[in-house]
Amino acid sequence: MIYIKQIVTLAWEVGCRCSWRTFTTSRAAFAGGKWRLEQGASATGNEYGPLVDIPDWSYADGRPAPLGKGEIARRERRRDSAKRVVELIGEMKFAKKNYARKQKMQEEERNRLISRKLKPRMS
Repeated sequence: MIYIKQIVTLAWEVGCRCSWRTFTTSRAAFAGGKWRLEQGASATGNEYGPLVDIPDWSYADGRPAPLGKGEIARRERRRDSAKRVVELIGEMKFAKKNYARKQKMQEEERNRLISRKLKPRMS
């Protein structure tokens, strides 16, 4: 029994579906996941989109429903992702400017060296 428990625990760690009665070595396949990915949607169908983003209900007088835990977590993740994107864009702009400045300095140095070397003779 201990040996079977170790096998099941190891199988669970590598991602196999298993229980005490059944033991399957294949990973769980999402029905239609490949097709959804090819269409540009999420693999599971519930990661993003109108069914996830739009609230399920609202009050009769038009007030929006309070945000759930999942929506709050999604908004925080999206905010963090947006902050990271802005930060990376800033780093890219800085790197581009720095690269252009270095190229300009190298070109000026090369031109300075060439102008020093190639002076006409005075006869």
